[in-house]
Formats: sequence, structure tokens, C-alpha cells
Amino acid sequence: MRTAFAGLAIAAVVLASPPPAHSQQVKLLLSSMSPGGSSNSKLFAEWGKKIEADSKGTVNVEIKDGVSLASFVNVIDRVNADVLQVGWTMHAFYRGKFPLSEVGALPFVSDDQMAGAEATWRLYKTGLLDAEYKELVPIWIAMTGFTNIHLAKPISSLDELKGKKIRVAGEAQKDMAEVLGMSPQSIPANDMYVSLQRGTLDALFTSYAAFVPYKLYEVTSAHVEVPLGTSTTFFFMSRKKLASLPAAARNAVEMNAGDHVNKKFAKHFTDQADEGREMSIKHSARKMITPPPEVVADWKKRITATVVGSWIKENPDGQKVLDAFNKIYAQVKAGS
Repeated sequence: MRTAFAGLAIAAVVLASPPPAHSQQVKLLLSSMSPGGSSNSKLFAEWGKKIEADSKGTVNVEIKDGVSLASFVNVIDRVNADVLQVGWTMHAFYRGKFPLSEVGALPFVSDDQMAGAEATWRLYKTGLLDAEYKELVPIWIAMTGFTNIHLAKPISSLDELKGKKIRVAGEAQKDMAEVLGMSPQSIPANDMYVSLQRGTLDALFTSYAAFVPYKLYEVTSAHVEVPLGTSTTFFFMSRKKLASLPAAARNAVEMNAGDHVNKKFAKHFTDQADEGREMSIKHSARKMITPPPEVVADWKKRITATVVGSWIKENPDGQKVLDAFNKIYAQVKAGS
């Protein structure tokens, strides 16, 4: 009986003990911060499925649509607190935290979205941006499309831009608005639609990439098409969290990060911008405004002097990073 009891006791301990760590499935939660069914949500889900497959079933990636779990401005805190395990945001929403990462997004610094995204990733790989990622590991860094001025109501002259209330994201866009005599407003992305609809805003600084997920083609009627910089965007994990993952899970994440994934997301935002512009044109009659060369030259001179000049002054390594980006960007555009 003692032998039988001992056997039962051992069995009970085994049943009560958790399975070995390698057999436990790791859950990675990502908030899409986009409407359900949007192209962002679909691509993020596809990325998650690829990680699940590469992990041989040891990872479960769950995509939550909307902003119930995080917003662009608090997602880093949520990831560091392990509420989410994968974050997505724009560098511009964190003033002073990622200034050097935004170098290619500055007005008139780059003019090719795909090349700019690849150059930014290569710049990150040089180590020049390491100080901005002590707690985080970027999975990819891309650009969301070139910023234009999008208006709720048509204008008959560019002079009418003065005084218009325009939504900005980040310090560079704020400075740019002031150079053009506009009134910068800080409004969450999810409020862009209703703000234009109600007249709280007159205009937006944004890319056409935002038009499909936020249906901005419904509340805009005029577009001033000058590439006024862009926004850099990225997926990331907590450095501590990534290091703590079992080897199979960590390897699966790393297999779906870096150069090839960066290009895929850059192309996604490029295609999204093209689709947003097409949707706007098809939706209703609207005014597409291309400023004359002399106006563009004037804007470039004034905006570069103020926005890029201030950026260099505020960042001790700014000129060094700008020079490095320009060199890498030229190499990318040359196909090397």
C-alpha cells in the first residue's frame, strides 16, 4: 500500500506542476490602432500569422483593432508595462525621444518613400541611433507617405492657407505650419474625421496613406500637393521582453524583422498612399492644387531654414546624422 500511495503522490505532483517552459505557448498582443478590416489590420494579422508559423506553434500573435488597449501616444508605456508585447507608433508622437530617427522625415530631405524607408533602416543598423532605443528593439522602420495639405473646403488662392487651423503631428509639422502662417492644432488621429466635419479643423498635414483607414476622402475637398516631409513609423518590442522569450519565439520574431520586412511595410504604406489619393479623386469633385515652382522654392527655403535648421541646433549629432542619411539615401537611390 505504501508503494501504491507513493506512486499516486508522485502522479499528483506531476499533474499539478506546469508543463516545461518550451511547451508553453507565448502570447504576443499587438493593438492595430486602426479600424477593423482596414488594410493595416490585415497586414498586421498576416505578419502575426507568419511569426506563428515560423515559431512552429510556440507563439500566438493576437491583433486587437481600435484604440481600446493603447493609443499612438501611450503605446510605448503599454509595451514597457507588458500590457502589450508589440507596439506600433510614429516617432513624431514622442517629442524629444526619437529626434534622430526622424531625419529622413524632415521636409525636403527625401523625395522617395521606399528609398527613404530603406535608408532609415540602414541608418539604424549603423548604430548612430542606438541611444534612442535603449529600452526598445525596432522590428521595422518605414515611412507613411509624403505629407500634403488636405483641406475640408476648397480655396481659390494659396494665400487663404494663412490662419487655417491645421492638425499637426510632431514638432516639425508644428514649426512648418507656423512658417506657412497656419494655426497648428494637436488632435488624435481618430478625431481627424469628426474635427474636419465639425469645423474644429480646417486642414490636415498628413499623407494620403491615412485616407482609406480613416475615410478622410469623405471630409476633404482640396489638396495642396507638395511633399512636405513625411512621418517615420515602426513596430517595436521591449528589449527586456524580447530577451526573455524562449529561443523558438525569439527566433520567430527576429525572422520577421529587419530588411525584408521593412521593405514590405514600406511598400504597404506607399500603396496605401496611392490608394488614398485615388479614393479621394473618385469620391467626389475636388480641387488638386500644385503650387508653381517659385512657390515651392520659397516654401523649401523658409521651411528648411526653420525646421531643419532648428532640428540641427537642437540635436548635437544632428548634422552628423543628416550627412550620414544623405549619403545612405543617395546609395539606395543609386541601387547600391
